Amino acid sequence: MQFSDYRWHALVVSMLLLMSCTLSAESPTPSAAELDAMGKETVSRLLEYNPELAASLESAAGYVVIAMASTKIPGVGAGRGYGVVTDNASNSHAYIRVTQFEAGGGIGAQRYRLLVVLEKQRLVNKFIAGGWRYTGSADVGASAVEGTAGPTATGKGYQVYRLTDEGAAATVTVRAMNSMPYSPDQ
Repeated sequence: MQFSDYRWHALVVSMLLLMSCTLSAESPTPSAAELDAMGKETVSRLLEYNPELAASLESAAGYVVIAMASTKIPGVGAGRGYGVVTDNASNSHAYIRVTQFEAGGGIGAQRYRLLVVLEKQRLVNKFIAGGWRYTGSADVGASAVEGTAGPTATGKGYQVYRLTDEGAAATVTVRAMNSMPYSPDQ
């Protein structure tokens, strides 16, 4: 084995340790009130940059706001977070825990929030029930509001807006995201 191979292995081990520290340093599990406040603040900030979003939220079946922390090294990445699902038909909230796995190129660590506007009731029900979702994307992000030119992933029954809270990342990745029901106040 050559010296450069040892350096590569040391880099991979260091990044994996960083990933585990980043993900385990997350604050304690949030309460329903904290998730509701995070959801309202995220929507409010996005409305400042996307006034047309108000009409989309009113006509939608519902929407999801997720706060995520993720780390990406070349080849793999992982993240986790919590979110609130708003069902406009019943005017109710449900809470979810989210786990994300990535495969592909890129590097970085970020905390960000996603707003997913859901056009159909079946999509709202899917988020509440939980399950896997698969996407592919090329992302570059730093601490700033993203999505100010409009949503991504339109035409699929949903629109996605993103706020990057801190950190930076550049990725070309295939992402698997799992959501599951979460009872915050138990």
